[in-house]
Amino acid sequence: MTAQVAVQVAAAEVVEAFEEGRANRRVIVGTPSKTGAWRVGKDGTRRRLLAFDQGARFVLDCWERNDYGTTRWRVVVCQALPPGEHGTRVPSVRPGVALLADIHGATRVRAFLSWLRQQGDRIERFTAPEWARIELHFQRMPLARLRAIAGTKTP
Repeated sequence: MTAQVAVQVAAAEVVEAFEEGRANRRVIVGTPSKTGAWRVGKDGTRRRLLAFDQGARFVLDCWERNDYGTTRWRVVVCQALPPGEHGTRVPSVRPGVALLADIHGATRVRAFLSWLRQQGDRIERFTAPEWARIELHFQRMPLARLRAIAGTKTP
C-alpha cells in the first residue's frame, strides 16, 4: 500500500522586484501562501517570489521611472485561477490571472490607492462585476477630482 501525498501547486506566482530609484513591483495587498527570500542580483535589483493559492486575491503595484520622473505606474487587482485555466497576462505574474481591475497613470493610481486604504485593504469584499465598475469609475473620473481624492495639488 502506497501513501498518496497531495502536493499543492501555487495557482499564481509573483516576482516582486525593487531597484532603488528606478523600478518597484510589489504586492501591496494580499496574503501569499509562500514567500521566498529576497535575492540581490549583480545589478543591485532585489527580487523574491510570492506564491498565491487558487482564488486568492492580491494587488500588484508596478512603478517605473527614468531620469526625468515616473514613466509608468500601474496597479492591478488580480485573482489566482485554478491550475490549467487561462487568464490575463500581467507583468511579474505567472501564469495568467483573472484581472479584476487595472488602474494606470500616476494621478489615477494615487487616487485609487487612497481609496483602497479607506476600504481597509479588504479586496475580497467586492465581486468581479463590482471591481469592473470601480475600475471604470477611476478611469473616467476627471483628473481634478482624482487629485482631490489623492490629496495632490493641481500642477
